[in-house]
Amino acid sequence: MKKKVVITGANGMVGSAIVKYLHNDYDLIAIDRHNDRIAPFTKSLDGVDFVFSDILSINDWNRVLGEAFAVIHLAANVHWAPKTSEQVASFYKVNVEGTRILIDKCAQYGVKKFLFFSTNDVYPNSDHEIEESEPLVATSIYAKTKLEAEISILQKYGTGSLDVLILRPASIYGEHDRGSMSSLISLCKHGVVPVIGSGENVKALLYVKDVAAFVRTYIESEVVPGVSIANIASGNYSFVQIISTINDVFGLNGRLIRLPLFLKDDKVFSKSGMLNKLKVASESKKVNCGKIERLYGFTSSYDMKEGLMDSSEYYREFCKVQKSKK
Repeated sequence: MKKKVVITGANGMVGSAIVKYLHNDYDLIAIDRHNDRIAPFTKSLDGVDFVFSDILSINDWNRVLGEAFAVIHLAANVHWAPKTSEQVASFYKVNVEGTRILIDKCAQYGVKKFLFFSTNDVYPNSDHEIEESEPLVATSIYAKTKLEAEISILQKYGTGSLDVLILRPASIYGEHDRGSMSSLISLCKHGVVPVIGSGENVKALLYVKDVAAFVRTYIESEVVPGVSIANIASGNYSFVQIISTINDVFGLNGRLIRLPLFLKDDKVFSKSGMLNKLKVASESKKVNCGKIERLYGFTSSYDMKEGLMDSSEYYREFCKVQKSKK
């Protein structure tokens, strides 16, 4: 008999990859307000059971969690900047309160495993490999709300029968990515890639198919009551390596233009959205994944070049579409 697995935020970049990877082997309940990416897996008689809802509006909890073995919780307000107090409140309502409601319902219905996707944005920038025990410094509203949800989970479920894993993923790239990797590929296509400093700063990256593979590993691992926290990444790469690999995979000739370091702190440019993006690109955040390897035997199946080659068709099409919109 197939295990029942619930995925919130199932139509997102990561959620859709997980649905695609798991749908043949588990009875999936996919929860989201959209289903365009996972529609092919919801149309057959034995396909994925799609629940059209956000995490705060679920009415039939028995349909969702009855006899469920594991819940993969991805639903969240993510990387957009709230401009009003109402939008800030929405971040807390979805990311914190929504998580509390869901995990409490999981405990009530006897779910065995709960995988909570947090973020490595809860860590400060660092030139050394960050471990899970290091001090946390959340600055963005996204990171603050994810950290508050983490604290709530630890306080209530540190002991008990529910197996909880708080996952802190690195920057994720691959199919359906519309973030930093897409932007860097676009810059390389235009031939110029600005960076503040030398470009030797290091970033942790995570290929989306590695995430999906780990989710299966977690579901099939032994149930261990209590809460664990683990970093996950496919590798740590310097900015120079990232640009060089993009050029190699896509046959481009993006040239690094190194800008002076004082721009990182120059208040004259503090309100520039572009400069803020350059600042983020010039910072280091590399993580140590030894714990997830020890606990679950996880090792990446894709280095950056393999990941970009595997998703190259998506990125080429994405860049074409973006260009046509200009």
